[in-house]
Amino acid sequence: AGTPIAALWIQDWSGFVKDDFGTRVNWNWRLDKEHYPGWEEMVHQIREATGTRVLTYVNPYLSNKQSKDANSAENNLFQQ
Repeated sequence: AGTPIAALWIQDWSGFVKDDFGTRVNWNWRLDKEHYPGWEEMVHQIREATGTRVLTYVNPYLSNKQSKDANSAENNLFQQ
């Protein structure tokens, strides 16, 4: 009550994948513009309206799944 929010953590910014374990965050560490089509505007609006910063989630794991953009070699960091 009355505690200001400094940041909003958005873990699913890179989208989701379905695998043998179920549905989880996609570990390709690239913004999923289908999941968040207005990402830049959303982040700007949150900051302007509330002063809250947006944080994203990254860990050292990589996915061996092909990205939604199959034409981009950069989207499979596991193979790189």
